[in-house]
Amino acid sequence: MVPRLGWVALAWLVVACGGRAYDTKTRQSATAGAAAGGEAQGGVGVSVSHAGASGGGAGAMSAAGSSPTPILNDFDNEQSDEPGRPEAPVPGAFFWGVGSSYHIGYWFLHALTQSDAAPVPIEPPRDGSTEARRASGSGLDSGAVLWAQLDHPFGRAVDLSPFTGITFWARFEGTDPTLIVSLNDGANGGGQLEGRDALPSVVVPLSEEWQQITLGFDDFEKADISKVGSIEFFVGKGGGRFDVWIDDLTLMCPAPCH
Repeated sequence: MVPRLGWVALAWLVVACGGRAYDTKTRQSATAGAAAGGEAQGGVGVSVSHAGASGGGAGAMSAAGSSPTPILNDFDNEQSDEPGRPEAPVPGAFFWGVGSSYHIGYWFLHALTQSDAAPVPIEPPRDGSTEARRASGSGLDSGAVLWAQLDHPFGRAVDLSPFTGITFWARFEGTDPTLIVSLNDGANGGGQLEGRDALPSVVVPLSEEWQQITLGFDDFEKADISKVGSIEFFVGKGGGRFDVWIDDLTLMCPAPCH
């Protein structure tokens, strides 16, 4: 991985709220009684919910039934008035961590070539969110991958074992509304289009409406959560048309993170 910058910052860490989120194991909503979304894909429970009236956070139930705290968020630059939150000198970058301990991350897009994945405006905005990451195209036999490198610019693996999983918002237009979410230890570099079958992955069905998707780390078969270099979102294999949006990627704690 070619270094992009020495230090960068995008998002201060806040507790988000609102939206409906569903547990991948119990299929129960944090605000309702039962899930109304995705079915199991290849033996893995995938749960989704349509965007509600309130904005982009996470109020999901963890697999253990506790109320997790979101700590990694990819917010709009417009929200930088939060106390203590630094500005982003580079659009692809973000801060993530707990308390005063931070890592630097970076968003990339790999299609025909690799490029930075700067946030782009959402039209119309998704509740309180006005920007998201986007990948679109067609005729790409190997597809495309949006990926968040967790230790930029070095690409080293990071220990995510204190966390229970991830949640994010997504929408899709195109030929095959299938998103493959993968955890990559970075040993062979991040964002690779070939050899993806070797990565611990979960297949998620998407739709043209915004959905919040919550995945427990135990959904990723054979994943070593103590060694995660990037979180990756793959679409478009086989050359079909795709237009996928990813917003508010969030790590989940089993209890409030300190």
